[in-house]
Amino acid sequence: RMDDLDSALSDYSAALRVNPDYVAALVGRGNIYRLQGQTDRALEDFNAAIRMNSGDARAYHNRALIYQSQNLHSFAVEDFGTAIGLDPGAPEPYNGRGVSYLATGDIDSALDDFNQALAIDRNYADAWTNRGLALEAKGDSEKARGAYSRALQIRPGYAPAKEGLGRIDKGRPPVRT
Repeated sequence: RMDDLDSALSDYSAALRVNPDYVAALVGRGNIYRLQGQTDRALEDFNAAIRMNSGDARAYHNRALIYQSQNLHSFAVEDFGTAIGLDPGAPEPYNGRGVSYLATGDIDSALDDFNQALAIDRNYADAWTNRGLALEAKGDSEKARGAYSRALQIRPGYAPAKEGLGRIDKGRPPVRT
């Protein structure tokens, strides 16, 4: 709910008035700004967090999400890579980087990253769905079907996976990210 985001934004801002060097509050507030579509403010907070603590994987990951939303995939790939280097056990940056690779047509690198995300967390429905997209792009409908089906086992009714299966069933080409 937007009220909850506004309340969280107020709390993070209050914490930062008390301690302007509170990196976790900068990252948290940056995420609220990102969710509200205030990308410039979010980038300011993530950049400040990175300046204060260049070892904060969350700040790089979340800045990469903004770059990705702006179709700045080379910057996103770089930041996701930094997040992976700082926290190689987190599946989300691999999935995020895979999405950017897929968007730039580097399907093999995308598949590598989706597979790595799934090696870390076999129940990551987003990574299964994105793996399905990459397999569709490679023309491997049967493996894509398996990836979408697995995503739906994990998250029943998950729209992107259902849409992928629907495309395959109707013989439609894969979507372009």
